[in-house]
Amino acid sequence: MVRVAGGKNSYLKHRLRELAFLAVLSTVFLILLGWVVHPLFLIGIPVSLTYLAGKYRAYRAGIRGEDAVAVILEGFDDRYTLFNGVRLPGADGDIDHVLVGPKGIFVIETKNYRGFVACRGDAWYRKVRDDWIPLGRSPSKQAKYNASVLNEFLTERHLGEWVYAVVVFVNTSMKSIFEDTTVDIVYGDELRAHILAYPNILTPDRAEEIASALITATG
Repeated sequence: MVRVAGGKNSYLKHRLRELAFLAVLSTVFLILLGWVVHPLFLIGIPVSLTYLAGKYRAYRAGIRGEDAVAVILEGFDDRYTLFNGVRLPGADGDIDHVLVGPKGIFVIETKNYRGFVACRGDAWYRKVRDDWIPLGRSPSKQAKYNASVLNEFLTERHLGEWVYAVVVFVNTSMKSIFEDTTVDIVYGDELRAHILAYPNILTPDRAEEIASALITATG
């Protein structure tokens, strides 16, 4: 079984804790305003909680997606090391998953979208009723950014190797159109076979050096 290093979903779980604190704080604040200033402020409580509940559901879906991908990646053998929720020095956010082994180094960006999603190059859209709405953040740009951050981290330690960027969707019922993609895009049930189709490029010693550097930086 794959060696697992690092935490799981630290960024999303941190955001969930922040969200819970914000829900309590905003409710107390609005109650005080309703009591001291005017009762109309109490109307803001259900509005605030409805908004925060939507954010909560999105973060929970993200955590479920990352957990599902972690389980898939744990199916690799002990020549591989898996890192979940990787925060590198100076990086903007966490990397969902990093897999290091004979096939190379893979940065994996996990998405748990529903409905209909389309991608052309780095432009991503989601279908809402009859309209295509741009996604707030491009998953492919996010994956490539994370790959470049990891490559820079390794290069600074004289361990520079090509880092593959992969976007994986865990909801197999999601409909999709992908054109001129700039990264590999797969569904969760295809991920393991997709990685194993790559040629072996890292020796055991090199893979161990890279994994050790990541363990030191993230431990």
